[in-house]
Amino acid sequence: MMLTKRLVGFVSFGAAATILLCCQSIGVRELAFADELPSIENSATQTSPEIAASAFYHWYLRALASGQKPLRSRAVLRNYLSQRLFEQVEHPPKIVDEDYFIKAQDYLDDWITHIAVSVTSNDGGAASTIVTLGSAPSSNRRLALRLVHEGDSWRIARVDLAP
Repeated sequence: MMLTKRLVGFVSFGAAATILLCCQSIGVRELAFADELPSIENSATQTSPEIAASAFYHWYLRALASGQKPLRSRAVLRNYLSQRLFEQVEHPPKIVDEDYFIKAQDYLDDWITHIAVSVTSNDGGAASTIVTLGSAPSSNRRLALRLVHEGDSWRIARVDLAP
């Protein structure tokens, strides 16, 4: 069942998905699992701050909802986070009161399917966005993201609660 779920979710990867699934089934752990891979449109090249923020939160919340630990997916995190934030995430404080990326101890179910992103500023090298998780006012979580343009991609550099 799990093998079927992984294959159905990534049929567009064709041979790559088959290789990943075969490696997983024989215990190879160095490759990313299919569920950890961002979709093709969410690949390493993030063409705008909105795309980068949206792609990250869609991946991150789906990973949480499926019981994965997305902070252990280093290869995927490198695609979405600035080098500085990636290094901070790799060495978190011993006691953590909340998830850094959702600014809460847990996520709400409607956050997974309701992610809205708006850009508040963009100077070409850095941008600010507001990410709203959830559909109902009672479940909304508004996050203020700072993104930086590193190489050919927009990457998340900081996450705060939005006012």
